[in-house]
This record gives sequence, structure tokens and C-alpha cells, in this order.
Amino acid sequence: MKSSPVWNSPVRVAGGRGNRFAGLLVVSGLLLAVGCGKSSEYPLVPVTGTVTQNGSPLAGVNVMFMPESGEGAPSGGLTDESGKFSLQYNNGQKGAVLGPHRVVISVPAEEVPPPTAGQPPARPTKPAPEYFKTATVKDGENDFAFEVMQR
Repeated sequence: MKSSPVWNSPVRVAGGRGNRFAGLLVVSGLLLAVGCGKSSEYPLVPVTGTVTQNGSPLAGVNVMFMPESGEGAPSGGLTDESGKFSLQYNNGQKGAVLGPHRVVISVPAEEVPPPTAGQPPARPTKPAPEYFKTATVKDGENDFAFEVMQR
């Protein structure tokens, strides 16, 4: 059987110095990218809380903390079945930057029934409500309770 001209070429498929160097560059770049994504130039502290409406927990609610100073990025979280949330910074780390924040609480829109045959999809009768609050994130424990009113 004759060998293919591709296998006789001077380019090595694996194991050559060029491939080792290229692999080292790729791995170094990935480690650098991952490392850069895991730290924040601003100190982060853990932030948790609960969102309720008329004393009952609200599930599936987006909670966003936006620093009023403009320094640092927003942190966000989603409430679970018990209305509890834990904030995560934009790089995946838990927490939020220190200082005063504008808090935006976005409640999902009401569910609408699926369309029937030949009918256009129904639209929610009410827009998804948003509530605006304030909170100050301090060094140490930050556990907030937000009560939203029914609109």
C-alpha cells in the first residue's frame, strides 16, 4: 500500500515543537481569560434577600442591584420558590459592590393561555410590573427584605 502524500509532508500532526508551543499558547490564553473573569477590581460582598407580595413569597422574580456611584457593574439574582435570592456579579462571582444601590425588582408578566386554533396569541392584560427600591450594601452580612405592592 502506498503512503499518502499528506503523511509525507513536513507538517507534523502531533508531537512537534510547533504544536507544543501552539498548545502552550492556547492553554495560557485560556487560563488568562478564565483568571481575568474571576476577579473584580471592586470589592464584592455577599448579598441575599427575600421578595414578598402581601406577605407571600414571590418566585421567579429578577432582582437587580445597580451601584448609584456608577463604579462597578450591576449584580443580579432570581428568586426561588420561597422568594429568596442571592446576587451574582457580572463575572459570575457571588455578591455586589459596596455602597448605595438602586434596586430594580421585575415581576414576570401574567401567564396567558395558549392560542386556540386559528386565533392570534393572547396578550397579557397588564404589563410586567417593575418596582424600584434602594439599598446600601455594607461590609459584612447583607440580607434584604423587599415587599412589593400588587398593581
